[in-house]
Amino acid sequence: MVEMLTAIAVLSLLIVMLAQITGLVSNAWINGQRDVNNFTKARAMLNLFTNDIQAGLFRSDLCAFPSDGSGGSLIKFYTQRLGIAPSGSTTRELSLVQYAYGSDQSTVAAMSTLQRGDLYFTWSDTPNAVTFGNTSDFGSNTPTARDAASGIVDYRVVFVYADGSLSTTYTVSTSNPLRAIGLTLAVVDDRTLKMLNTTQVQTLRSALDNTVTASSLTSWRSVKAIWENYTDTTMNWKTYPAGFGAGLKIFELYVNLNNH
Repeated sequence: MVEMLTAIAVLSLLIVMLAQITGLVSNAWINGQRDVNNFTKARAMLNLFTNDIQAGLFRSDLCAFPSDGSGGSLIKFYTQRLGIAPSGSTTRELSLVQYAYGSDQSTVAAMSTLQRGDLYFTWSDTPNAVTFGNTSDFGSNTPTARDAASGIVDYRVVFVYADGSLSTTYTVSTSNPLRAIGLTLAVVDDRTLKMLNTTQVQTLRSALDNTVTASSLTSWRSVKAIWENYTDTTMNWKTYPAGFGAGLKIFELYVNLNNH
């Protein structure tokens, strides 16, 4: 009887240890999947952004990054890259690109999907198809939007000038030229995204947007640092689902413009 009870106790202990190990492995697997999902989406967006910026046309007679009242979230400019055109079109190496959220904000999936749009130009287009001399808007030119990546709960573009200053406002200056453009993404993996509702996404987006000010950029020198400081010290995690913190990642990339 004693031997049987001892064997049962040992077996029970092994089962408990096995269950704990299984739980740890399962959590590690889930976190690994989250990281891979986040890195994949961020890399896709940042690669698109880099290619467009490196071929961008940032001139005093062309509009770029027009102000939409959101402090640097509207990404729209001319770039020397082919746009998506019908087969057989004599397309120029020129297009108008735009990064923005779509008009549908009714679901979490829709409101967190960042779109990239482009408008191609052909050799048969009239000269005024590109709005030279108009630095405030792009006239009637509207890129065709296409979904680029989901789970982008917020994004921010920042401009770095020759004197080292950072700003969410784009300006053309010969005395203080633009030297780099940065993009920061707040990304949530697909699994975690399903746990959120539209109010939570909108609340988080508004909170992150409000942290990016002239003074915070001067102090932290990085939107990523500003956002991470907010999530570490101020964010009320209790208003979000358990485990949300593990699924939220912030990525940042600056593209050098020394060749422009």
